[in-house]
Order: sequence, then structure tokens, then C-alpha cells
Amino acid sequence: MVGPDPEGGHAVAQQGRHLSLEQALAWNPDWSHGDRVRIAEALGVLPDLEFVVPAHGKHVGVWVDGHRALEIKPGYLSWPVMKWTLGLPSTIIDAIEHDDTHAWFLLSTHRPHEGRRATPGAAVEVCPTCWQQLPATKVCGNCA
Repeated sequence: MVGPDPEGGHAVAQQGRHLSLEQALAWNPDWSHGDRVRIAEALGVLPDLEFVVPAHGKHVGVWVDGHRALEIKPGYLSWPVMKWTLGLPSTIIDAIEHDDTHAWFLLSTHRPHEGRRATPGAAVEVCPTCWQQLPATKVCGNCA
């Protein structure tokens, strides 16, 4: 039985249509040249990539050793676990947005979600280095 992968995504066989790097970079014809450069930079820090478009066709999954490292969506890049962002150039890392579960980088084709709005909750403080939620002491248990 295959279950959730503690490193993000699922350690499962990548099912769907497999793409080459060139096909992944051309997946959304609306991306600007700058978008494609940022996507290529994000991919450049990951080893031995496998690109898979699942049956629903809503994103390109980027897999490393059976783990989903990145999702390339029409309007943004999404990392399920922060370790996959290590080594990103400042052109991406300085613009990454995140919450306590994942990180994302908006592309020029991003369109704000028009669905229902979440009820605002208390602001969660996170470590600026590893992005884990900080305890009440404000000292990161991972980095301290």
C-alpha cells in the first residue's frame, strides 16, 4: 500500500503523459519568455527530473526519485516541501510566497482564485530560513 510521502507528494508510480523538458517548458503557450526562464531556473536545481501530466491535465508534475518535487501549473509553480527550493536563484526565492504547508511562485499568467474566500485566522509566524511554523518562543527548532 502506498501512502503519503513525508517528503511531499506521494511515492507512487508517476501515472500520466510523460514529457520531455522542452515539452514541459512549452506546456502552457500563454507563458511569457520570462516565465519560461524562471521555470527553467526552478528545474535547474533539481536532479534527474521526470515530467508527468496527470489524467486531469491541470499541471505538470516534476518528480525526483519517485517524489513530487514541484508542480508547474498554468499560473504558478508550487513546491510541496521546502527542501526542493534549496539552491533557487534570488530571482525566484525573493518572490516566493508560502504558508505552513508549501511554497509557490506566481507567473505572469496567474489569475487570482475567484472561489470562496477562506476565513482569516491568526497570522502564523514562520522561520525565514526553513519556513517551518515558529513556536511561541520565536526560536526555530530546526535552525537554532
